[in-house]
Amino acid sequence: MRIIRPILILAFLFLPLTTQSAVSSDDLPANTVWYMHADLKELRTSDSGRPVYDWFDGEVIVEVYEEIGIDIGKEIDRVTAFAAEDAGSIVIVEGNLSKKSQQLMREKAEDETDVVELKHNGMTYFRATDDEDRGVRDGDPLSDLEDGGFFSFALDNKLLITANAEQMHELLDNNGRVAGGLPETDAMFVLTADAAFVQAGMRPDRQRFDDNDGGWQSNLINNTESASMMISEKGGNIAVEVALITKDESLTMSLAGIVNGLIGLQAFNEDLDPDLRSLIANTRVEAEANSLSINTVITPDMFANVLEN
Repeated sequence: MRIIRPILILAFLFLPLTTQSAVSSDDLPANTVWYMHADLKELRTSDSGRPVYDWFDGEVIVEVYEEIGIDIGKEIDRVTAFAAEDAGSIVIVEGNLSKKSQQLMREKAEDETDVVELKHNGMTYFRATDDEDRGVRDGDPLSDLEDGGFFSFALDNKLLITANAEQMHELLDNNGRVAGGLPETDAMFVLTADAAFVQAGMRPDRQRFDDNDGGWQSNLINNTESASMMISEKGGNIAVEVALITKDESLTMSLAGIVNGLIGLQAFNEDLDPDLRSLIANTRVEAEANSLSINTVITPDMFANVLEN
């Protein structure tokens, strides 16, 4: 969780702003309620992604190394996390994790939870929890992993983390993938690109995201079926795209008008930073039926500056 949560924060940070190994809807199970994919290898090896990776290095990688002695900058290439409705969270970490790092991770788990070694079809996995009867909880999309779960290093170059044993068995049997395609009505709306750094999406109307008062108190959220975002490489710069699928076509058109109006107002703001003025000038809003897309292109240095501040 020390590794995963900061990456998720980076991804979900952009949702409210309404490799080649990118995630598509076919990679996600039916009734997916949220997903995140971060390609750290693409970030650290591309010119446009490197400033963002340097920020991540200073904020997260150094701290993880100091705490548990694992250099995730060298050993982790990609992280994919998602949850299907009522099934709990799954996290798949790809990279050449050394035996030493695997041992350090296991020791860290043993320090904080009770770890039991288990077998499935000859493959080893571990239960790490204080409560054998713990069920998947509602609320925070990762709350079902915070007090424990299941993990395995049995597959080459993969660390598997799941909320329950059935999910772990499926991943072990299918080389780290969930089985089957998606009915069109249940497919998560996923933005894709050839060189995606970070992708994320959620379905706010699902019960899993309800707060303690019974739901998010926002007309926009309550009328959004699916929200997706993507940070990717485009011509040496960084492209940011946010897309919403709403329940009401009139809401889509209203949102497009509001965003376009704000962009128009700021374009005449003489006190605006030149970089921000350029960002606004490059922002495009597209609306059709119940689909709204907002996208822009930003320089890597400016993007890193936004993250730092």
